Amino acid sequence: MSKKFPAWIFGACAIALCLPLSALAIDEAAQARLLEIAAGDHRSEANKARDAWRNPVDTLLWFGLREDMTVVEIFPGGGWYTEIIAPFVHDKGRYYGAGFDPDSRVEFQRNAARRLKDKLASDPERYGKANLTILSPPDKTRIAPPGTSRCSRAASDCAW
Repeated sequence: MSKKFPAWIFGACAIALCLPLSALAIDEAAQARLLEIAAGDHRSEANKARDAWRNPVDTLLWFGLREDMTVVEIFPGGGWYTEIIAPFVHDKGRYYGAGFDPDSRVEFQRNAARRLKDKLASDPERYGKANLTILSPPDKTRIAPPGTSRCSRAASDCAW
């Protein structure tokens, strides 16, 4: 008994595979600017080396990053994405880095908060408009002013 693969299944799969690609139309100007920022001398060679595996420009384009957006980065850590996002939205958008409490009882968190603050303060031309907020549940959870940010392409829809 011969089973034929129904042609409509092939067609449906082909359309399903193409839809996400069409939805991700690349803004070439944004891509060029992100590539320029990612290659900038403000980023360490170690951070640039990680780009080959982490693909920050492709990732940020996938998220639909635009220069006029308000971006809330949750726990920016050492600022690997911050180095790219904050300069990108500097002129037309807003950046909020919701990170550790500088007054935390945990030394690691205090140090991480201080390092990121110092990093941003060291380059006001790129990071001068960046905002650092505190995410330390249950008491400190206001990571951006109400109504300034809305999640996109995330596991859940959210707004602040």
